[in-house]
Amino acid sequence: MGGRLDELRHREDTLEATQNAHTAPAPAPVPSSPARNSVRKTVDATTTHRAQTDAPPAEHAAPRPHYTVQAGAPDIAILESPQGQPVRVQPGSMLDGWGAVTAITQSGSGWVVHTEHGTIR
Repeated sequence: MGGRLDELRHREDTLEATQNAHTAPAPAPVPSSPARNSVRKTVDATTTHRAQTDAPPAEHAAPRPHYTVQAGAPDIAILESPQGQPVRVQPGSMLDGWGAVTAITQSGSGWVVHTEHGTIR
C-alpha cells in the first residue's frame, strides 16, 4: 500500500508541476551584470540539484504474478496461480510478488486476500 501511495503522490506532483509550467507567466527580463549572473547560476544550480534529489525515483516495479481467488473461508483461501495451479493460503503465507498474506475477508459473495503489497480478488 505504501508503494501505491508513493506512486500516487509522484503522479500528483508531476501533474501539479505540469499545470504550473503551463500557467506560470514568463519572468520579466532583468538587466544583467556580471555579479548578478554568478548569483543566478548558483541559485539555478542549487534549485536544479534540489529538484533532482527530492523527487522519488522513477522506478517501475515488475508486474506482480496474477492470482485469482477460487474459494475462501474465514482465514483460508484457495487461489489459482499464474500457472493454473491451486494454491492454499492463510494469514502469514508468502506469495511471490505479493509478500505475506495479512488477512482474508469476505466481500459480498466473494473473498478478498489482503497482502503486504495489495489485494487479490
